[in-house]
Amino acid sequence: MQVKELSKSELEKFYNVYYLGLDEGLGKPLDTAQGMVGIVSAGTSSTPHAHHETEFFIILTGQGVFDHGNGQSEAIEAGTLILSESFSRHSIINTGSEDLRFVSIWWREAELERQALAGQAMPVLPRKAMLIATPPTPNGNLHLGHLSGPYLAADVMKRYLVSKGVEVNYATGLDRNQSYVPLKAQQHGQTAEQTLTHFSESIKQTYQLAGIDLDLIISPDEAADYDAYIQAFFTQLHSKGVLIEKEEDAYFCDQTGEYLFEAYIKGTCPHCGAGSDGSACEQCGLPNQCVDLIAPQSKFGSEKLLKKRIKRLYLPIHKYMTQLKAFWQNTGMKAHLLQLCDALEAHDDLEIAVTHPTHWGIKSTISGYEDQVYYVWAEMAAAFIYMSEQPQFAEQWSLQEGTNWADSGDAKLIHFFGFDNGNFFTALFPCLWWGYNEKIKFPDRFITNEFLCLEGEKFSTSRGHAIWGNEFFKKNNPDIGRFYLALNSPESFRSNFSLADFQQKSQHLWAGKFSRVIGDFNTHLSMHAPGSETLSEAGAWNEQHVAFYDDLRHFAEKMEKSYHPERFSLHSAANTLVYFIEALWHFSQSEQYLFNTLGFKNQARTSLQLRATALVYLGYYVSPLMPKLGEDLLAAFQVSEVKWEQVNSMELAIKHYKKLDEGYFSAYRSFERKSSNEALAI
Repeated sequence: MQVKELSKSELEKFYNVYYLGLDEGLGKPLDTAQGMVGIVSAGTSSTPHAHHETEFFIILTGQGVFDHGNGQSEAIEAGTLILSESFSRHSIINTGSEDLRFVSIWWREAELERQALAGQAMPVLPRKAMLIATPPTPNGNLHLGHLSGPYLAADVMKRYLVSKGVEVNYATGLDRNQSYVPLKAQQHGQTAEQTLTHFSESIKQTYQLAGIDLDLIISPDEAADYDAYIQAFFTQLHSKGVLIEKEEDAYFCDQTGEYLFEAYIKGTCPHCGAGSDGSACEQCGLPNQCVDLIAPQSKFGSEKLLKKRIKRLYLPIHKYMTQLKAFWQNTGMKAHLLQLCDALEAHDDLEIAVTHPTHWGIKSTISGYEDQVYYVWAEMAAAFIYMSEQPQFAEQWSLQEGTNWADSGDAKLIHFFGFDNGNFFTALFPCLWWGYNEKIKFPDRFITNEFLCLEGEKFSTSRGHAIWGNEFFKKNNPDIGRFYLALNSPESFRSNFSLADFQQKSQHLWAGKFSRVIGDFNTHLSMHAPGSETLSEAGAWNEQHVAFYDDLRHFAEKMEKSYHPERFSLHSAANTLVYFIEALWHFSQSEQYLFNTLGFKNQARTSLQLRATALVYLGYYVSPLMPKLGEDLLAAFQVSEVKWEQVNSMELAIKHYKKLDEGYFSAYRSFERKSSNEALAI
């Protein structure tokens, strides 16, 4: 007999659980299953996670909650038995005052894993959703790199959710107080106000040209109460002791005397070694203090920097680390952002200045700091709350009104932004929100993107290496432009926009294959029922019909997953469209022989009904990404709204068709990039 006492000091820690593997405890490997004895300390929880094995839990001591990760949970105590299926996200929460001990046994069954994947239902869509895209900086227009990120992604998600009956609001703003605005104005011999006004209008026009359907754009210079709202936000934080005063070193330009931070200083990131501006590195995402930049340089031309000690107000991020770790665990995000969170956790003394002694921005009203302005990224935390309280939103959408955001999970807040803004969304904003009002509605999910390159190189305004959104969408079919940006979406890693590839794919898929599908359908309907706009019901089915119908079902399933907030992927949606149009073209080509003789009239009826159904489904699923094409396809089959209920009810029961021109995309024109004075710093 062997007896072993368990002591947490001797155990390893995994998923925030102290554990001893059964094979280690027994001193020999287990053949068909693995297991462990685990301990969850009082007042803590295991890290929510999923894996491919089936897992069986036996609770030995303590009490708590077993969270199944799908909105279901159950109380557990000594003697509770729980089976967790493959790929189900789960965690154990110890709600008691003593250690919670359990035995876990897990094993693999390939067939069960396949069944679990096949049977995994997509999470129920929320009843309502607020989508917020990072406000762009009005020191230039939007280029395709910007549009391919948060603005297109949020627009596509909004259109899909609306088609499913979800109440959605999509908001953004204009990042007026960024230091890049006066810097750009100085470079062009303008006032900051002139630069702000010009590019604010350019950005709004680009949204319209690209079909970005925003419900709200907050322009701080047009909102009379905006500055006062932001000032009140920080006054409350200061009065509650959330902000601390610190005297630290800062750089100033020897030539101009300008305080150097953010846009005004550049150097080498002290964390990753990449080139970086002040305050944050767009490469690794980590914040910097400006004085820790390696080989710093002023952007005002002076080679000499002056270092002075000044007082500023700071937010001590490190004090919130326990709350931040829980927030990171429970907020949907991609791997790169999770890596950034891990890196932020390692900086256990992180503090971020929220006031700066500079001239552009919202003036501080806190005593002793009236000569400083609020850090624009800290301002944004308050701006998001301000957005939600605008007259058209306030009653149902205020982030401060917890009762309007049901805790049952049927209301979601989703933020869209580039990875280079990651530390603000994952650390700065949450800490400011906690300090201001702990009952604020926190984000449920982050949809992020990396950089889009142009012809293999990063978009560069200084070198004229950019394609501006307004120029591009004026010259090109907006639907095709949106589709190609999605096809090359930099959603998880850097991707590339190539004009030659854009032109080739546009011609091949849309002016080529899609046009041929429409032309064949028009021709075959005329051959089957000359002069008629009425479709017959399906008749006899052959093997090819069954196979294509199966393809259609898989297409719909894949598109649903691509658009769903929890699996959202522009790249997946666009690639699925490519596959299906190719499949529809192939099916259309193979069906032509049914229309050359009356002997196959019943099968020809099925062919037309199948293709009509496919085109209606295509119209529905292409609508979020290519709204004009979707609307026209559905209208051709007398579908009045892009609503799932209408489309689903018409499957294999389509009666009317108003001929769609097979030259629908014949007006496609190639785009030639020209240099432009439009400029927007990233």
